[in-house]
Amino acid sequence: IDSEGQFATDTIEITVLAPLRGVTTAGDLVISEAMVNPGPATGVDGEWFEIYNPTDNRLDLTGLTIRDDGTDFHVLAGSIVLDPKSYFVLGRTRDVGLNGGAPVDYVYGTFFTMADDMDSIVLEMGPTTIDRVAYDALTWPIEEGIAMSLSGNMMADDLNDLPENWCQPSTPYGTVGLRGPPQEDNPTCVP
Repeated sequence: IDSEGQFATDTIEITVLAPLRGVTTAGDLVISEAMVNPGPATGVDGEWFEIYNPTDNRLDLTGLTIRDDGTDFHVLAGSIVLDPKSYFVLGRTRDVGLNGGAPVDYVYGTFFTMADDMDSIVLEMGPTTIDRVAYDALTWPIEEGIAMSLSGNMMADDLNDLPENWCQPSTPYGTVGLRGPPQEDNPTCVP
């Protein structure tokens, strides 16, 4: 009741969030784009990869391990929540002057490096492999300064294992002529 004895009619806006849960199952996250060879303009500081949440839940990424099949690894720390149907970019640096303009959400620093010719990106939570992409320069669409992008109609952990489901995006980003803007819907690859 307000000062004049009338019932107040304030509007309250309520946002209902999707349920929050941990990353527990293969396919909870999908590796969807990677800049494995940014070239001399940025060097390894221009490396990044993008993950996608295909679920209808907000996912807690705290404790997720990123690694390759060699010795590189890093465990995500801090409170990190990825909304449903959203992208998240992990990279060596958030400094756009060093990384070529990539909007990096999480910095793994020097703990993880992607080789230009052959390597893998593995996501694990505890003993469970959530997603894994193993690539090589002979059969995958790897070119200096151009990210490789999973086809927008193939956003699943079993479909990103095949090089024919990846292509080179044509959209530029940043200031040094790199292509493959992260955090955007991936284009459909045309064979």
